[in-house]
Amino acid sequence: EGWECKPEEKSESENGGKYAGIQLKEFESVDKLMEKVSPEQLKVELARIGMKCGGTPLDRAKRLWCARDKPLEELPAKLFTKKKGQGNGHGHGHGSKSSGGNELQQHQGGNQRRIDIAKLEVIVSTILGQLRPTLDATARRAERRLTQTMNEKEKEMEEEINGAYDDTNADKG
Repeated sequence: EGWECKPEEKSESENGGKYAGIQLKEFESVDKLMEKVSPEQLKVELARIGMKCGGTPLDRAKRLWCARDKPLEELPAKLFTKKKGQGNGHGHGHGSKSSGGNELQQHQGGNQRRIDIAKLEVIVSTILGQLRPTLDATARRAERRLTQTMNEKEKEMEEEINGAYDDTNADKG
């Protein structure tokens, strides 16, 4: 399964630019949204619609909450990421009348890269979480190996090859 466009990702364009990923109407407040939606999900959804996705989880939830009752083109430009070539704020204005619906279309088209990056961040974080015990055990073993004497290293190697070595019976014989 690849990164093909999921049905919930298509809904934005089908709904005339109104946010439809997480059903915001189901939440009574920003606090309820934060309880039910992880910070990473908030980040992915904000990136998907072209809004700034940095800051604290509360900042993200508040930003996303703004899209609850309004179409994207009616939201303030400061909530959205700057496009390439926009410079230091001259000649912008999200949804301005001079650019019409074309700017929203450009915003949606340019968001795919941010969506992919946010998805990859979630995947990497998940994999790292699963590998954390192995990484920690490897680090502990490497530290232990650095402090072992040559005899201890040889004994450990022999145990790994032949199974657990029991030298208590060797002394009796």
